[in-house]
Amino acid sequence: MRPTIRLEAGIAMLVGEVFLEAMSTGIVTEAEDNWLTIHQARFSREEEAKALQLGRLLDAGQLQIGCRILGNTPA
Repeated sequence: MRPTIRLEAGIAMLVGEVFLEAMSTGIVTEAEDNWLTIHQARFSREEEAKALQLGRLLDAGQLQIGCRILGNTPA
């Protein structure tokens, strides 16, 4: 069974989804970063490669740790 992350809204994500979300927004949330750290021992080779790539992008300043503001919120 693949490790999944349960976010605040009860959404389950896989490592690949965390990677894609981070790449499209430029942000890794603190919850995602913590989850990646805790579960890294159970990652497959592909998942480990994506997690390492996220770390390198964070180190290089190409990704930021922060929060995402969802669109379509009432004014």
